[in-house]
Parts: sequence; C-alpha cells; structure tokens
Amino acid sequence: MVTVNPLGQSGFRFVAGSTIFYVDPYLSDAVERKHGPQFSRQVPLPMSPTQVTDANLVMISHGHTDHCDPITIATIAMQSPQAIFICTYESVPILEKAGVAANKIQLVTEPLTPLTKDISYAAIPAAHPTLERDSQGRLRRCGFLLHFENCLVYHAGDTSPHVEIFRALEGAEIDYAFLPVNEKNFFRDQKDIIGNMSVREAFHFAEKIGAKRLVPMHFDMFAPNSVFPEEIELLYEKLQPAFKLEFLWPGKEYALNSALEMVH
Repeated sequence: MVTVNPLGQSGFRFVAGSTIFYVDPYLSDAVERKHGPQFSRQVPLPMSPTQVTDANLVMISHGHTDHCDPITIATIAMQSPQAIFICTYESVPILEKAGVAANKIQLVTEPLTPLTKDISYAAIPAAHPTLERDSQGRLRRCGFLLHFENCLVYHAGDTSPHVEIFRALEGAEIDYAFLPVNEKNFFRDQKDIIGNMSVREAFHFAEKIGAKRLVPMHFDMFAPNSVFPEEIELLYEKLQPAFKLEFLWPGKEYALNSALEMVH
C-alpha cells in the first residue's frame, strides 16, 4: 500500500513499503519572508520540518522557493541525515547553500531509475513557463513519474502543457495525476507570479495523458495565486471528463492503489 499526506501547495509525503519520501515540501514561511505579507501561508503547517526525521528521499522539481524551500531543506538535512535529495541542476546551489552535503544530492534522470525496492521514478520535462535544458541537455525543471508496485503517480511539478511532456508520458497508465491548476494570466504576470495551467487546461491535460484520477495542486497556499475548490468542482460537473476528480487535503492521510480506492 502507498499512502500520501498532502502538505499544501505542491508538497506531499509518500510512504511506500519501507521508503518514506517527500516531494516539494514547503514547511515554512520562506516565501512570505522573501516576497512580503501578501504571500503569507493560507494552509496551516501540517507538520514542522523539525518533525521530518524519517525521510529517505526528498524530490525537488525546481528551484522556486515554494518547491525548493531552503528553510525546510536545511532542517530536513539535519533531522534526516540519511536523506538523499533528488533535483534538477537548478536546485543544486540552493541545496548546497542550505547545508546539504554534495554526496547527498543526485541529479534527476529521465530514464526509469530504481530508487529503492519500493519505488522507481523517471523525471518528466516541465514547462514553467517554457521547457528549458542546459547545454548538456539536462532539464532545468521537471515533474516526476513515480512507479510503485500497485499504482503509477505523476507529480507534474510546475508546468504548462507541452508536446515533449506528452511524448514522455505516452503509454503510461497513470492512476493519479497531480497537476497544478493556478493559471498563468496577465494580472499574475504583473505581480511576477509565474502561473501554470488553468483548471480547464489541467482537465484537458489529464484526458490527454489518460489519467484515471486528477489531483489538483498548487491552488491553496497563497491568496494572490489561489483557486477556489468550488471553481474546480463546478467545471468538473459541467465538463464531465473521463477521469475522477480527487481533492487531497493537508492534515489527512490517503491510501492510493490502482483499484482506485482511496481511504482517509
């Protein structure tokens, strides 16, 4: 069985067998400190980073503070000295500055890669807002395709639709697609907020990749970048897409499996 604890924004704690890992944990007020009180947390801390003593892995999709939080990372590195941090090249200097030892940092790989006996993963390109690679062809930002024994989970990180993403996911039988729904628009651009997909785009994205369930994310943490759950639910009701819409709320634990059962 795979369980997941939502942490708010795009952060999640997964437990698969004996492996415990975190994806994009934001467990501080680092964004508010950096950008001002309008970016105060709307999601209470589901746990303190000092409580993260159990991490085997920490996966970071890209270098923005709400995904690669130096306060959270520095604390996890101290509290979980066994943890390996998996990230793109963009995040490496942030991790090193936060005190993560070089031998605890691994760059993401796009081919399917075993991490433990409980999980394998592949890095999936992400377009935020564009898809970028360095001169060596390495991804600047990514999502993660997480292969568990009983289900397949796609955590998109921050992204907009892109043909290279669809190519990378072709043929994957995705049980759960965790997709950002905080749309990019003119008014957010004026505030230097790099948005992602609109709710409608995320629905089309989920259908394009054949996901069985869509888990909206990146809509709850900051007021200037938020989406009301009612907006998402209304559009789902009107469009009636083939996938099932599933909200995962911080402070709760969910069990994931390919039979599409979810228990709190």
